[in-house]
Amino acid sequence: MKHTLSILTLALAAVTLHATAAGTDPLDFDYEIAGNVLERPALVFNDGSDTYFQPRAGQSLRVDGGHSQGPYVVVPGTPEAIRYSAGGS
Repeated sequence: MKHTLSILTLALAAVTLHATAAGTDPLDFDYEIAGNVLERPALVFNDGSDTYFQPRAGQSLRVDGGHSQGPYVVVPGTPEAIRYSAGGS
């Protein structure tokens, strides 16, 4: 399964992330992220059911369709495209 996530940063720079799911691992961490490292989340992964974003320390993330759950912003499902904005230090 192939996922593409679109990043919309506060600076309005669009970046595309590409990933290919691993067939045997229950968690898919195989995301290759392009763009400014300070605007990227610390982690992006899915469990086959939901997609998880973990912000970096001091970073705030707004993710379309997402809700806070512990240290993550969770998006139901594994959509082909997800928009989010990053802020903070």
